[in-house]
Amino acid sequence: MTIYWPDFYFPPINLWNVPKQYVDEMKPSTPCIQECKIINGYCSGCNRTIGEITTWKDLTEEQRKHIMKDLHVREKIQTPPSSR
Repeated sequence: MTIYWPDFYFPPINLWNVPKQYVDEMKPSTPCIQECKIINGYCSGCNRTIGEITTWKDLTEEQRKHIMKDLHVREKIQTPPSSR
């Protein structure tokens, strides 16, 4: 059996007809910058603990935002003064 594809392009279809701005808002927030290296129990890229990283998908958005508020403080504590 031979399958022939049409010569025209099918644009992507948004089946739920949701505007792009709302789709972007529905994505879970994450501090991950994909530069992971665990040092002293914390990721050198995002400053989360291994426990926070592994359970991130199960947390509510409110819990994620609470953790992300503390990440900049962790970064200051972990960064040596000479590299700030």
